[in-house]
Amino acid sequence: MAVSSGAFSEKFRERIEQQLRSVVQDYTQNSDLPGFYGQMQYHLGWVDESFQTIAGANMGKLMRPAITLWAALLAAATAGNSVSQALKQALPAAVSLELLHNFSLIHDDIEDQDILRRHRKTVWAIWGAAQGINTGDGMFSLARIALWQILEHGCSLETAVQLGKIFDTTCILLCEGQYMDMSFEKNSGITTDAYMKMIGRKTGALIQTAMTFGAMIGAPDKPEIIHTLETIGGALGAAFQIRDDILGIWANSSELGKTSAGDLRRKKMTLPVIWTLNNCSDEHKAVITKILEQSGEASDTQIADMLAILQKNDARSYCVTALHNFCSIASDLLQNILPLTRTPEYDEAYNAIASTIHFIKDSV
Repeated sequence: MAVSSGAFSEKFRERIEQQLRSVVQDYTQNSDLPGFYGQMQYHLGWVDESFQTIAGANMGKLMRPAITLWAALLAAATAGNSVSQALKQALPAAVSLELLHNFSLIHDDIEDQDILRRHRKTVWAIWGAAQGINTGDGMFSLARIALWQILEHGCSLETAVQLGKIFDTTCILLCEGQYMDMSFEKNSGITTDAYMKMIGRKTGALIQTAMTFGAMIGAPDKPEIIHTLETIGGALGAAFQIRDDILGIWANSSELGKTSAGDLRRKKMTLPVIWTLNNCSDEHKAVITKILEQSGEASDTQIADMLAILQKNDARSYCVTALHNFCSIASDLLQNILPLTRTPEYDEAYNAIASTIHFIKDSV
C-alpha cells in the first residue's frame, strides 16, 4: 500500500530535523545578526515573524533528505555494507540537499512573486525581495558547509570530493532549469520536449542527486547500484514535478498551501498548458495566447476559460499518463536492485522507495 510523502520521511524525521537545526543554529548562536538567521529559521518553519519559537514546528515533507537516507540504506543493504555507518555518513549529505532545496524555494518565491508557502507568508513578502535574496544566498552557503560534515562521520575523502562535484553540478542544473522556466513565461511556442528538459534540470536534478548521494555513500564500490538508483531518482523527479503541475491547476488551496489554480492565475507554463498549446485547435490556442500576453494575473473568468480548454483537450489525462510512465520506469529499475542476501533492512528500504513511487502515481 502506498504511503504519503510525509510518512515516507517519518522514520528519519527526527534525525534530519536535529541535524538541520544543528547546522543553522550553530551559526545563529555565534552571530550578532539574529535577524539574518531568523529569516532562515522562519522559512524553515521554526519561528514566527517576530522570531519567536513555534512549538511543534512543521518543517515540511523532508522528502529529499529522506530519499538520500533510504537510498543509502538500500545501497548498503544490497552491497552487504554497514547500514548504520551508511546512514551516519549520509545524514550531513541529506541535510545539505534540504538546505539547497530551501535556498531555491526562497529565490523561486521572489521570482514567481508567490506570497504564500506552506500556508504562511513567504520571506520576501515580509522582509522584501533584497533581504529574501540575501537569505537564500546564506542558506546556499550553509548547504555547502553541511555537506562537508560527511568527513567528520568517516566518509572517505575521495567520496566526499565526488559528492562535492555532484553538488556543484546540481546547483548549475538548478540555475539552468530556472533560467529555462522563467524564459518560458508567456511563450506559447514552448514544446513538451523543451519542458521535460527543463524539469529534468530542476526537480529532477535535485531528487536524482538525493538518490545518487545515498547510493554513493551506501555502496561506493558498486557502480551498477549507483547508476540504477541515480536513474530511478531522475524518473522519480520528473514524476514528482508532473504531479505538482497537475495539482498546481486542479488541486485546492488546502492541499497545496498555495492559491487555488495558482499556476493558471500566475500564467505559469506548466505541462498541462504546454501540452494543450501544442495540440489544441487554432481557436483554443488563440484564446490561451491572448490571456498569456496580457499583463498581470489571470482573472477568474480567464482561469475558467483556460480550464475549459484544458479539459476539452484532455490535458490532465495526458499529464497523468506521463506521470505513470515515469513511475513505471522507476518501479522497473528498482526491481533490478537485488542483494546477495535479503535482510530486513533491505526489505524496509526497498518497500519505502517502492511505496513512495506508488504514492506519487496514485495521488493525482
